[in-house]
Amino acid sequence: MNFKKYLYAFAAILMTVIASSCVKDGFGEPMISTDKSSYDLPKDGGEVKIMLSATRSWSAKVLPATSLDNVEGIVVEPASGEASDKPIEIIVKAPVNESYPRAALISFETSVVSAAVVVNQEGSLARPAAELTVEEFLAKSVDASIYYKLTGTIKNLKNTEYGNFDLVDETGSVYVYGLTAEKQGSNDKSFSQLGLKEGDVLTLEGTRAAYNNTPQVGGPAYYISHVAGDTPADPSPVAMTVAAAVAQKDSVLVSGTVMALCAKGFMLADETGTAFIYDAGYSQTYEVGDVVKVGGKPGAFNWTNQITPNAKYYEKTGHVEVTYPTPVALDAAKIAEMQAGAGNDKNLGVYNPFYVTVEGTVVVDGKYFNLNIDGVETSTAQGSFYQLTEAQKAELTDLNGKTVELTGYFQAISASKDVPKFFNVIYLTVEEKEAEGGEEPETPGTPETPQEPETPQEPETPTETNVLTIDSSAMPGSYPSTETEITVSSQKFGILNVANYNNPAAVQMRKEGSYIINKDDKGVIASIKLTYHPEKSFYPENLTLYAGTAVSPSETAINPTTDSTTKTATYDLSGSSYTYFKLINNSGYAVYLSKVEIMYAE
Repeated sequence: MNFKKYLYAFAAILMTVIASSCVKDGFGEPMISTDKSSYDLPKDGGEVKIMLSATRSWSAKVLPATSLDNVEGIVVEPASGEASDKPIEIIVKAPVNESYPRAALISFETSVVSAAVVVNQEGSLARPAAELTVEEFLAKSVDASIYYKLTGTIKNLKNTEYGNFDLVDETGSVYVYGLTAEKQGSNDKSFSQLGLKEGDVLTLEGTRAAYNNTPQVGGPAYYISHVAGDTPADPSPVAMTVAAAVAQKDSVLVSGTVMALCAKGFMLADETGTAFIYDAGYSQTYEVGDVVKVGGKPGAFNWTNQITPNAKYYEKTGHVEVTYPTPVALDAAKIAEMQAGAGNDKNLGVYNPFYVTVEGTVVVDGKYFNLNIDGVETSTAQGSFYQLTEAQKAELTDLNGKTVELTGYFQAISASKDVPKFFNVIYLTVEEKEAEGGEEPETPGTPETPQEPETPQEPETPTETNVLTIDSSAMPGSYPSTETEITVSSQKFGILNVANYNNPAAVQMRKEGSYIINKDDKGVIASIKLTYHPEKSFYPENLTLYAGTAVSPSETAINPTTDSTTKTATYDLSGSSYTYFKLINNSGYAVYLSKVEIMYAE
């Protein structure tokens, strides 16, 4: 009898559940989003208001953003809610934080979709870095926001300009990708100021990073302290010719003539060959023609042999008149030959420096001094002036945009994405080339863009089309991890992992999948022009633009016309009646834009 009573009760409950499941929950397609992706609170506590849009019933959770964050006392009001066709005001409250700075991840979840924001709160204390062994450090997850303190011995010092080496303790070894004297956002090349050498016991702080899935210390790491090691003195250098010296591993002593100079050393030649003497702290006063003895350790960097000197083995022994060998033309054929022969390991000395002549257009962009070599696409290879003196910078600045012929020494090949691209030259002479009759392009009055005479529809002067500009002012302060809607000139766009990080001049597109799409059909698009950030690298091949007649197209990719001088890439969409686009960064590198200009046809 009792069994029947319970059965009837269970049936009644089941019918209630079934009935409630038939009630409609939601408005339109499942969607949940917030007005911003991150919020900030002072250490004294307070509250932030979040505008939540949710077309399904939702609930909120407060989670630590990292393993180091304590979110005690942080609450969300209300903590759940029903579906709505209007934004809902959510309040996040935090008490006084007498501990370390912290970050809370506020997760809003429905049965179908979810969204999250980060609430950062300042703290009364500075968070000390956790002290780890190398083994413990390697077990940590990649995280650019957490610094760890490591102590170990410097081994295999590979680069004394940026500070790249192995840090070794009794538990293991890890590669340090750059060390600075103080905490910095990027490497300021202050390593040479620290006076560190192999064998020193170093304490540093850095983040758990990785490159091609290989663990390393990132950040860049910065210096805390060190104890001088008991490294045995280098053996006395062995005298030999330049050609023999660059093939050695132990210390060598070479004598030769200074053939060219730069801010980080000089080219030294004898009758057997030429070597670059790389000295990050170069302070000698040598001149071209000085005969010197140099003792140091041979090595290779960027596919090219060099010698790193020991300061106590510098000695000037005379001066002679210099006679240069017949130059090798560093042209398209030679560049293709060297790129093909470089191989995959840029730390192998495939090449030695040699005397060259080069023709091309000087391009000065902020701190970058490059040469667009005649007959070579800039996306394939480019000349680069290596470690210029101030006098050389002034001379090249006056020649910006001019076609020149120069002589100098090939120094090395710098890589782009591990591919040999930038051919570094220490230049000796540079002369502007006079224009020859009949050989100028169709636009002789604008030599700074001779590669584009075939595009008279230059986007800077559109034929009175409607132009919509997206810049950093439209972007959130940090990367939204889910597609977020923004509005520019009453038009809606969707973005994923695109932000400005409070930089008023940069639209930052995160690596590996960030995108911008338009969500409104405002008419046929004539073209889209991207202007890259003037202080960042210009790699238009990192972005792909798709065009179509539906939101978020992914089939028809449009190839751009690029101009490295103005750092612009223009996509011509006039070949069809395209009304939608998707700009996506599928590369392994972040891309920095100043603006995106969308030009609509009449």
